[in-house]
Amino acid sequence: MDDRRWQDLEIDCLVKVFEKVGMEWVLLDVPFVCKSWYKATLNPSCWQCLIFPDNERTEVWPWDDFECPDFQNLMDRIASEFQIDGDRFSVTTFLKFVINRSSGTAVLLKLPKCCTVETFEFAANVCPGLVTSGLPLRLLESEHTNPELIGNWKNLEVVSLGSSPNLVIILALIKTHRKNFYGLDLSMTLIRESEA
Repeated sequence: MDDRRWQDLEIDCLVKVFEKVGMEWVLLDVPFVCKSWYKATLNPSCWQCLIFPDNERTEVWPWDDFECPDFQNLMDRIASEFQIDGDRFSVTTFLKFVINRSSGTAVLLKLPKCCTVETFEFAANVCPGLVTSGLPLRLLESEHTNPELIGNWKNLEVVSLGSSPNLVIILALIKTHRKNFYGLDLSMTLIRESEA
């Protein structure tokens, strides 16, 4: 076997490992170890599970719409590592950058509370293969959010939703278009009579 095949195998193995380490590591630690590790992090497979930090803990009700403490720590670290002026560091641009790294192969996406409608629309259009999605309360409550974009995710099996005045529309979309759907988390949702 020639040397090139061994190098390809090595990258494939690295990608399999990096798929499991988490987004923050793949962004801020792994690429700086060596050239082959950096090259492996460019593979879209490393970006199939996009879990932004503040979705990994339970939200407390009521919470401040403008605070995303764990997410802010990530943003601060990225600004520091790459010497970006924190006042000019756009949350939307950063989220779109990370989502775009998957090249449309993302299967899991949990957006942070500080996610904008623009980011949601971007994700709905560039991540057609999502299987699991977590959408924050503030995003779904916005009058500017088009809930029908959830219909772009034809493979959706599990979704976690915050409260939404559009919950009936979202549930109808899920019921109509998702044959393999089996999981719905409405733990932070106010269920009114119409939704029930």
